Amino acid sequence: MEEAPTGMIKDILELREYSRAKQIIDNAQKEEDIPNNPVIDMVFEIEATLIKERKKNE
Repeated sequence: MEEAPTGMIKDILELREYSRAKQIIDNAQKEEDIPNNPVIDMVFEIEATLIKERKKNE
């Protein structure tokens, strides 16, 4: 079996981590349920960017 390229493995791991962080945010009942970590911050930054882009294109 061939080995996957290191870059692809890294991308997959990052996407999984993002997915878990997004799920934590989506399932949070209150703000205290959301841990303070860089991946959670990244999810919020991406969501804010998407909202800005959507509003700009309206």
